[in-house]
Amino acid sequence: MEKIEIVTGRIKVGKTTYLQNHLKRIANVKGILQPIIEGERFFKDLQSEETKQITTKTENDGTLSIGKYIFNVSAFNWAKEKLETILLEGFDTIVIDEYGPLEFENKGLEPTVSKIVSVVLRSSDQRLIIIIRESLVERFIQKFDLLPEDIKITEIKN
Repeated sequence: MEKIEIVTGRIKVGKTTYLQNHLKRIANVKGILQPIIEGERFFKDLQSEETKQITTKTENDGTLSIGKYIFNVSAFNWAKEKLETILLEGFDTIVIDEYGPLEFENKGLEPTVSKIVSVVLRSSDQRLIIIIRESLVERFIQKFDLLPEDIKITEIKN
């Protein structure tokens, strides 16, 4: 059985929507999704359904700018705390939406995601489902030295 399922596709192709529907068929799932609500991106905790807005329009001491996006650092800290709590409490399947450019720069949801990948790879019964845009999948596989038998790739198309 694959330990890590990578859900991939182009930007805004519907990866999060696919994952929300896919998760309805899986028991004991915990983690973080990144839905777009009224045009803004949020983190959403699967257990509590609590949300935190990720993006903002104005820069300040609590933001991080990458390209045209301005991110709320506090939202990432909140999401990392949620994921760290899941690690402590235990899980069958953990979901992370998404691993992107910030994480490759050791920002965003890092180093928490690296801890989760390590735990899942050592476990016999825990799984990770993670969204990664298609242009970053190979880089993710190389970063974590994943073997073909460790992963399943689900590509979302139109």
